[in-house]
Amino acid sequence: MERKITNTAKIDIKPKNLEECFDYLTKNTPYANIKEFKQTPEREAIVRTHDNTGRFIRNHWELWKWDTKNELVKYFNNLGIYHPDDMSCIILTSLHRHLNSRKIKLEKQVKHYRDYWSLVGPKVNERKIQ
Repeated sequence: MERKITNTAKIDIKPKNLEECFDYLTKNTPYANIKEFKQTPEREAIVRTHDNTGRFIRNHWELWKWDTKNELVKYFNNLGIYHPDDMSCIILTSLHRHLNSRKIKLEKQVKHYRDYWSLVGPKVNERKIQ
């Protein structure tokens, strides 16, 4: 199974919210890859794409840059999500649900990661853009 769903044809484009992420990923990913991602059970699809597409999202959309004016990072920070891995997982989970005409349940996804970080300790996850 192909594990990445994007090509890097237009890496200079940086989405500002989930809808723009969906638009970018569906327009810049081969149809066969999107179809396979959509048909794979959600958890498995996210695990399989975390290291490739997830890394693309984190690196090319600069989710690791804490001191930028990155609109997508600000979007997630406003939701209380600060770690790039969490951001990319929410993007991929939401895309999978969107493709399958399911409710994204963004609030529940955000709660999952916020609950996790509350157990680990807030200092680990406190890296907001300046």
